[in-house]
Order: sequence, then C-alpha cells, then structure tokens
Amino acid sequence: MQAMIAVLNNDNDLIGGIDSFCFNNIESIKWNCYCWNKWSNLIYTFIKFNGTDSLVYSICDLASPTYCDTAVVYIKVLPLNDAPVVDNELITTNEDTAVTGDLTDAGDFDPDGTTLTANTMPVDGPNHGTIVINANGTYTYTPSANFNGTDTVVVAICDSGLPMPAICVNDTIFITVNPINDAPIVDNEIITTNEDTAVTGDLTDAATLIKMEQ
Repeated sequence: MQAMIAVLNNDNDLIGGIDSFCFNNIESIKWNCYCWNKWSNLIYTFIKFNGTDSLVYSICDLASPTYCDTAVVYIKVLPLNDAPVVDNELITTNEDTAVTGDLTDAGDFDPDGTTLTANTMPVDGPNHGTIVINANGTYTYTPSANFNGTDTVVVAICDSGLPMPAICVNDTIFITVNPINDAPIVDNEIITTNEDTAVTGDLTDAATLIKMEQ
C-alpha cells in the first residue's frame, strides 16, 4: 500500500520562500520504502506493516545567504485485521466407517497470530452423512449407512479479531467414501413335499434379493 504525505504543507519561510527541490535525507525511513515525487510529496510504501516509522529531512530557503533546517516526518500505520489462511481438507474413509480430522491443522493460520476457531454448524453439507464439529477445529464425519461416493462439507473458520471485527473464511472438506464388499443377506427356506416326492426350490429367490436391496 502507499500513502502520499505533503510534507511542505506546514513548512514555511518568512523571507524568500522554500526551495522545494532542496531535500536532503538525514535519517531514512527504517521499515519500508519511500520516494519523493516532483511536487516534493513523500510517497510512503508499505506491505503487511503496522507500527511507527519516521524520516528526518532537511530543507533550505531561497534567500541569500541560504539557511537550512531539519524536520521529522512521523508515520503511524494502524493495524488491520487480516483474513485467516486455510487449506481445504481431503479425507478418505471406507463405507460405514467414521473418520476424524482437524480443520485448523498446520496448514491453517492467522497472519495476525490469533487462535483460529471453527463454527460448529457447517455452512453447507454434508449430503450423505453427519458431521460433528468442535470449536477447536476437530471433527468427526460419519457416512450414511451403505453409502459410497463423494461428499463435501463447508465450514467457517474465524480468527479472534485483532483488531475487531473478527474475519471468517470458508474451509471445504472433500470426502471420498470407498465401497466395501457387503456380506450377502439370505433367508432360510421352508419347503413341503410328500414322502418319496422330489421338490425344487431357489436359494437366491426374490425374497432374498429384496432383502439385499433394503
């Protein structure tokens, strides 16, 4: 970011005026970059900085003999709350198996150094299961019974607000549920026949198939 400071606005000379082209840096700015434009304005450039900075300069008048004086530019950059930095989660589990994770792990941080928290109610999802989210970012996802495929959950991650207000960003959990081989479901067979009479049946009849689909 840049700020333009008209340093001559409060500089004056009672006789002869100020030579606006006679700048000398006595003590340069410590933390960031600066330059002077053609109107003798100070262009102060800073990135991800807040705090105080200063520049000592001298300026001379247009009289003869020439007299010079020094002045100090004090610069105070107020802090702004930076948004949290989060990475999306990629998790895999098997059908009918719960999985746990952490939304505020090593890849997630607040540039301002505050502790991140997770909203316990998801912004969106899940569509094929349930999720329990704790404020510290840990969670447990349980897929629906016999479901396999993909699911997503969107969760808001918030900083502590330094300065206020707090800022929240969305973190997405991408979930892959692998299929597993389910055991067949069979029903016992009850058949009746007469003495010395053969009888036929089907061990994989419709009743069994219907039960497997339920």
